[in-house]
Amino acid sequence: MTFRSAGRIPLLFVFVLCLSCSEKNEEHVISCDEFLNNTMRYSKDFSVMNFWPCSNPANRDEFCYVSGDMTNHELRVHNMKTNKNYSVGKGTFYGEPIWSSNGYIYVINNNYEIEKHNRLTKSKSIIFSGYGTIAYLSSSPLGDKLILQRVEADSLQSIVISEDGAILDRFYYTPSYTDTFLYYQGTWYSEDNVVVSSLNCGIAKTSFSSRSIDSISPRLGKKPWDCLERVYGCESCENYYAIILNDGIWKIDVNNGSSTVIKSSCILKEYLSLNLLDQNTALVTKEICQALDYSRLVCRRAIFTLDLQSGKETEIVLP
Repeated sequence: MTFRSAGRIPLLFVFVLCLSCSEKNEEHVISCDEFLNNTMRYSKDFSVMNFWPCSNPANRDEFCYVSGDMTNHELRVHNMKTNKNYSVGKGTFYGEPIWSSNGYIYVINNNYEIEKHNRLTKSKSIIFSGYGTIAYLSSSPLGDKLILQRVEADSLQSIVISEDGAILDRFYYTPSYTDTFLYYQGTWYSEDNVVVSSLNCGIAKTSFSSRSIDSISPRLGKKPWDCLERVYGCESCENYYAIILNDGIWKIDVNNGSSTVIKSSCILKEYLSLNLLDQNTALVTKEICQALDYSRLVCRRAIFTLDLQSGKETEIVLP
């Protein structure tokens, strides 16, 4: 509508018009609970995606990570002290990269093959393939072995391979009808082939020597739909850490199964990965979203340092 001047505009009209403009400029910010209570289906649009950091065991100031969109990825290395940042390779990656203590970076591609990357020569080789869907990858403390964990048919499989892809051992676990599992992500617990893993939305140890899976902690998560996604730790760590989507980061004592929430999250601010630098500090992937309405989210994925004692987060600025 076009207003044409025909003398003075009444004062009341100006007041109403300005009030209307003020109300229009104040956008309603949708909270996590409000979004969950009013949505059934939703889509995500991503602007920036840097995710899945994994530190260099020989230099904790340096880490690799994945950058890109949902299908086109680039494996990159960043140094937090010098800000040096460079590409190692491109592709479409299925899971978090592993920087082994042998110096190589391993990652699973979208063909479910394990790629072995040499960051110095920018070369890669396929060391393992042909086993269907590979779920998760972890490296032994010495870096001389890798473990694959995956769900195949109705069994959970753990396969130990050498750094060049030769199968060294394997262990299959067939759950009972009372077991319900969504993910089976672990971290190598010690050199005797024991892995801390998520099972039944809780924590378990997989032992190759005894061919058993022993529960450590029952189901974690506050809501019925919350389920343990990933477990992170290291050989010298006193505590392990678990990520539960829509819920947060939990600290778990693997000896007695006790657990504590150290960082809460929700669907608009989720933690997707965690990499321990030491007992007190971790690198995390955080997905931060804004709800435009009850069916659409605009999101970005960024990498932060997280103080595990104070909970303070600092975003790492990446190119």
